[in-house]
Amino acid sequence: MKKLLLAIVIISAQFCLAACSGSGTVWSCPSGATSTDVSNVITSATDGAVVTFANGTYSWSSVWTPSLTKGITFICANAATCTVTSSATLFGFNSGTSSKFYRMSGFTFSSAGSFLFWTCPAGGCSGVISNIRIDHNSFSGISSSGTVIALGENTSTQYIYGSIDHNTFSNATSFVMVQIFGAIDPSPPASQQGTKNNMFVEDNTMSVTTMTDTGSGAVDGWGPMAAMVFRNNTITNALPTIHSAETVGAHGNGASNWEVYGNHVTMNSGADPSVQDGFRSIHHQGSHEELFYNNNFTPLTEPINADALSLAANYPPQYTGSYPTIYQPGRDYLAQLLYPVYTWNNRDTNNSNKVPAADESGFPTYFAPNRDWYDETGKGPQSSSTSPFNGSSGVGFGTLANRPSSCTPTPSVLGPDQGRGGVGYFATDVGPQGSNGGTLFACTATNTWSPWWSEYQYPHPSQGFSVYPTMSPGAGTYGTSQTVTIANPNASGVVCYTTNGTTPATNGDGATCAIGTAFTTSTANVTVSSTQTIKAIAGTSTVADSQINQQPFTVTGGPPPPAPGTGLFARGQVSGSGMLTIR
Repeated sequence: MKKLLLAIVIISAQFCLAACSGSGTVWSCPSGATSTDVSNVITSATDGAVVTFANGTYSWSSVWTPSLTKGITFICANAATCTVTSSATLFGFNSGTSSKFYRMSGFTFSSAGSFLFWTCPAGGCSGVISNIRIDHNSFSGISSSGTVIALGENTSTQYIYGSIDHNTFSNATSFVMVQIFGAIDPSPPASQQGTKNNMFVEDNTMSVTTMTDTGSGAVDGWGPMAAMVFRNNTITNALPTIHSAETVGAHGNGASNWEVYGNHVTMNSGADPSVQDGFRSIHHQGSHEELFYNNNFTPLTEPINADALSLAANYPPQYTGSYPTIYQPGRDYLAQLLYPVYTWNNRDTNNSNKVPAADESGFPTYFAPNRDWYDETGKGPQSSSTSPFNGSSGVGFGTLANRPSSCTPTPSVLGPDQGRGGVGYFATDVGPQGSNGGTLFACTATNTWSPWWSEYQYPHPSQGFSVYPTMSPGAGTYGTSQTVTIANPNASGVVCYTTNGTTPATNGDGATCAIGTAFTTSTANVTVSSTQTIKAIAGTSTVADSQINQQPFTVTGGPPPPAPGTGLFARGQVSGSGMLTIR
């Protein structure tokens, strides 16, 4: 009898050790905690809960479904010391909308299988999940041709935004790191290019030992919910890929937005022989909004394939009817407005040669160079305001001072396209600063440059960073003094700015500056009456400082205008080297 009681006590103690404990927003789970234990925490925890997992091993086999009314973070106590084996999808959402914060961080998934994370496993979801982060995890043991993180489902119209960052994916055979997909949405959002309304896949490392499936790209996506910013990733033996419509109605009529920059894609001896020369190293089948710059390509063999950076694959059925088709590249998903594809500063690391953009489709009636897509002219950066880019065709990049004074707008005969697109110039010293920082200007009218695009805050705000301040009007040459409005896009905190070119800095308290002038209201006005550069940074007491937004101004004289201009980031209105508010 005593032995029986002792056995019961031991079993009970083991059961208690396996259960999670806590209350409110603070919870902990011991090594060995089960999927059921975690689901119980999800039920009991309050909004904003952090569930900390002890170092050890876990075996999970059922879906956790967080509440749409309560955000929750799952984090390993010490990164990479929580090893998880799994046999099913672990994390998913129901249909609906939530702005709560959801995070999975620091785990080692040693048998990731396929569809480890799947935001809509039940299918038929709608709504918007706007703040999810999957970070600092490692994934291996992935099913051949499997998908690790799946956002969406073919019958769904649920949009998922946030950040997938600083993860490591490695496998013996081909797989898909992240896939975003869904159905045709009759009421899609307006253009998501350059906005927070994307899934940011950044600073991840993916490696495949032996490429067994060229169709299993590093990432993939289709449908209007496939809005992705793919930046600063390191990829070996996998092809970052996005789907087009191919035919009317297929693949949700194609992905809505793909911004690809700062990545490094390598093909070594483990790559399929058909792609060892870099063929389709970065590959869009061709739909809607695309942008590519600052990407590095390292093929195993040279010369690099002419289609290493492919903007539109050869799918003739998608090019039907009159121009433009409803799902062709260079147009937004909602209204088929012109959003040309721009590419610049993509390089072959073996020889530093330019990697030109390629149109495999061969249908210039629909997808024409210097109308629907613009590639880098010559090889930048600019050495002067006329070389190698003189503003007549293509794209150039360099400092604002070396931007050509003349430029060619879109040659389209379509009325809605007037004032949109045109040749492009990426000014590296204007806008958010960093390794990919700058502002892309488009020639929206003859000899009129307008700010078109700049990268959204990097690192992504879900990683604990403020969003950089905006300025209006922005950089340019003006005939009169300007009143520049600096705005804080964050809900609280301080903006620190300088007007003499020095780098501003906050004190980290959300209220004062170490360098620069502070304001804690939503906006502040600064008068610019001479040649000077305004720099601004935002910060709070709880998150890190933003990127610096930098705007150089040249004023040739005259009294100030009666009121400041309006517009986002760097948008005002002057001709020549100035701005024109668009979109």
